[in-house]
Amino acid sequence: MTLTQNNNRWPIIVLAICAAAFFWDGILLNHAFLLRDTFCDFLPYRALQKRARAAGHLPVWNPFSGCGQPFLGDPQCAALYPLHVVFDVLPLPTALIVSQLLHTFIAACGAYLLARQWRCSKPAAIVSAIAYSIGTCQIAWMEFLYATCVLAWVPWVLWATGRVVTTRKSASIALLAFIVAVQYLGGNTELFAFSCIILGLYSIIVIPAHVGWRGAIRSWGAIAIAFVIAGATPTIAISPTPFILLLSPGNVQTRGNKKAKKLGRTRGGPRGHREPPSTRTVQRRRYVHRSRR
Repeated sequence: MTLTQNNNRWPIIVLAICAAAFFWDGILLNHAFLLRDTFCDFLPYRALQKRARAAGHLPVWNPFSGCGQPFLGDPQCAALYPLHVVFDVLPLPTALIVSQLLHTFIAACGAYLLARQWRCSKPAAIVSAIAYSIGTCQIAWMEFLYATCVLAWVPWVLWATGRVVTTRKSASIALLAFIVAVQYLGGNTELFAFSCIILGLYSIIVIPAHVGWRGAIRSWGAIAIAFVIAGATPTIAISPTPFILLLSPGNVQTRGNKKAKKLGRTRGGPRGHREPPSTRTVQRRRYVHRSRR
């Protein structure tokens, strides 16, 4: 069951219309949800990311939070989330509306495919998709957009897991690994952990009932391989952090002062310039010279 099948086109169109109707004021009046974390954290993160990419480098460091902190290595900043590219090409208010609409539609499509995979009828699958995508849970989390970026992929993870169970092909395993990696990059590690717990319970309870214990063991192995592949994503995101800390302004200045002191050079002087010896140093040299005589 995929979105490209002909019999799934009209339900997807219905879900797109429902998502657009839910955000009608954003589409027609350019209104957007701007509450606490969206205004104080999410949009400033996207502005910093947009500025860094426009300058031609990755947003590795955030100098505006506290005394500075890693940006690329902070999961909540979601610097590597693929769908945040809309904030790089559109104005921030417009990109915010597009991001909310896009993730609502993604959540609806995933819930519809999952319901169809669980052998629900099309009307029931459409109702479940609408209830999940614009229900109370999603509306409550729209204040924290890095949370909706994770919740939108929960039904997709379960759907991809079902494909792994039924096919156990390398393409299905790669698809599950890709979706899990994208979900992690969404930014909310707490909800990502809850999603993994849901997937674990689904794997333990539902999969053996459908394919038996032998099939379940093989499916668990395939799911484990997918998670190992997806596990490289946080490693890539966090790996630059130690190097960033070493290259932070405080560490660079400290190492520079030590090197200048060792070489006897001033930090701001021209190349080859040495500090004049202090009075104590001159007296020590004279004492050593007299003692040698």
